[in-house]
Amino acid sequence: MIEAFSTDDPAMGVACLERYRELLTEPDACAQPGLLWLVPTPRRERQVLEGLRPAGGRALFGAGVQTFEQLAEVILASAGASGKLISPAMQRVILRRVIARRLSAGELVYFKSIAGTSGFADVVAEWISELKRGETWPDDLARAIGRSRRGEGDSRQQRDQELLQIYRDYQAQLEQRDWYDYEGRFWRARTLLTGGETHFQQFRLVVLDGFSSLSATQVEMVAWLIEHSQVTFVGWPGRVDDRGLPEFHGPKQLLKQLEGHL
Repeated sequence: MIEAFSTDDPAMGVACLERYRELLTEPDACAQPGLLWLVPTPRRERQVLEGLRPAGGRALFGAGVQTFEQLAEVILASAGASGKLISPAMQRVILRRVIARRLSAGELVYFKSIAGTSGFADVVAEWISELKRGETWPDDLARAIGRSRRGEGDSRQQRDQELLQIYRDYQAQLEQRDWYDYEGRFWRARTLLTGGETHFQQFRLVVLDGFSSLSATQVEMVAWLIEHSQVTFVGWPGRVDDRGLPEFHGPKQLLKQLEGHL
């Protein structure tokens, strides 16, 4: 069962907190945890935890209130997954090395004049992150380039091929070392979660609080959580109609993505 509401509605927000707190404080709550409240930011996490605190009581720990980043780490840890998360700074170090090797080998013709600059590595890092948020692997990109670039000039084809090879080299470096980047963390967590390789089985209540957009990988994770939850509360940012459907563009698009997986 899915119940939707606007995060701008204080009454619904209080009702959601009360329901969650009720389940959290049941005598058998530890034996049957099954509670998850997903928030978009650490700031919102603190707000929810404060709202769940009983009057005059202590702060609640282990309440299942998490950002997506925290959820991914919990999933990886529960599955005993290997690998190491790299920082954005390390990502750029790897990319600069990949780019330098390609440049010294004379394989970067289109980008020859700018490939040696630090700004180029930054731009490529953002480009790769965007591809990964859309679940686009190097082989997927190669096929897309093959379909869309037929008949276009040699210069544009050269540009796309050079970017593709940088992406391939970068991903190969991560896989050889059993490392993963920010987006790769969600790829691994999604695969483990949906493949039944974690301790997550069934939820009594899942709350999706205030998200207006998610990556393709995160959408798959949320869809799995909804399917394995007895009740799901979805708090949409902004106004909702009489049916609880969001009226703003971002949440509308997110709802459409979720519906495609349910």
